[in-house]
Amino acid sequence: MGAPEKRRFFSEVKPVLNVLGTFGFPSVVHHLLETLEFLLEVDPKEVFLLIANVVRSGKAGGYQYEQLGADLIVGLVERYLAEYRHILREDKQCREGLREILDTFVQWPNARRLTYRLDEIFR
Repeated sequence: MGAPEKRRFFSEVKPVLNVLGTFGFPSVVHHLLETLEFLLEVDPKEVFLLIANVVRSGKAGGYQYEQLGADLIVGLVERYLAEYRHILREDKQCREGLREILDTFVQWPNARRLTYRLDEIFR
């Protein structure tokens, strides 16, 4: 799928993603996060805010206790630090979402290690 198709897909499916993102079922949360990872470059800021909302809803279903979830979240945050650091640095809502995401997964060592690298945002 090329960039124009991804943009169109994202614009058409965004309302559905928002609704599905309110469900806290771990399997739904995980698949939504994988879909958002696929769409990340279409609109990095909007996708990150959706990721934060999905993680927030996933807490109700215990998604934060899933090893695959922690690995996926760490990978997503590392990608944002590498490719879209400016979004995290310049947007207060994204920084708050990042803090909430990392707080949610703080019990996992890989997520905890990632918190020590947050100063990279401001480099």
